[in-house]
Amino acid sequence: MLYLPCMSYEEVLNFIKKEIAEETKQPLEKLDVNTSFHTLGLDSLSAVLILHNIEKEFAIDLNPIHFWDYPTPASFAGFIIKEHSR
Repeated sequence: MLYLPCMSYEEVLNFIKKEIAEETKQPLEKLDVNTSFHTLGLDSLSAVLILHNIEKEFAIDLNPIHFWDYPTPASFAGFIIKEHSR
């Protein structure tokens, strides 16, 4: 398993928010991190694209199913920090 080098929850969450805003064309400041990815406008294809960008940005490997196991930006960022930080 790969580990994030001292990344904070806020840094991961902000990256996820930025990716969602770009994909859905929503203003970043209007994204509610406790709203489901589906409600935010993501479908399976856009979720996989965002997941790929997260993996590239943080040099980690993620299973696409985790995107749906942790269905909000806040819960997904928490999962990433829990599983990939030291």
